[in-house]
Amino acid sequence: MTENCTRCAVKILDRTFQRTGGLCQPCWKGHRRAEIRETPFGVAYDAYFHRPVMGSAKYSDCWDRLELAIAGPLYAARERGDVSFVFGKATIDGVTNFGELIAWMKGRIHSFRECVHGQEASTVIEASDRDALLVRASDLEALIADLEKSFGRGAA
Repeated sequence: MTENCTRCAVKILDRTFQRTGGLCQPCWKGHRRAEIRETPFGVAYDAYFHRPVMGSAKYSDCWDRLELAIAGPLYAARERGDVSFVFGKATIDGVTNFGELIAWMKGRIHSFRECVHGQEASTVIEASDRDALLVRASDLEALIADLEKSFGRGAA
């Protein structure tokens, strides 16, 4: 048996209609993303998880390593409200549950801080970049805390 999506009117299976409150998968996913966007985590993600504007390239490797490490779980949480892919596919060595994921991301931010502190700024622009990145590290720590609050240790 089929029904029509209440948003776009495309035909969908009755069980999909029941499971999603009358929405087809694309409409349901869009609705879910919009809900996540409104959580403290979604707001913080949109504010803080983007490439910072830097006046020099001195610290870009530090940022790139951090971004490549934590982007996947954060993006999955932001877009799907679910980080379970990390655990199901053993994506990150040693991370088997939500608490370990949070600790791992905090460790990546700690390594990022060490990377930034480990390079001496030789110009005013580099010093400004360093300071901005250290602020961004604090912002990302707050983002991880919001992830923990929004999704809880049982998320995933």
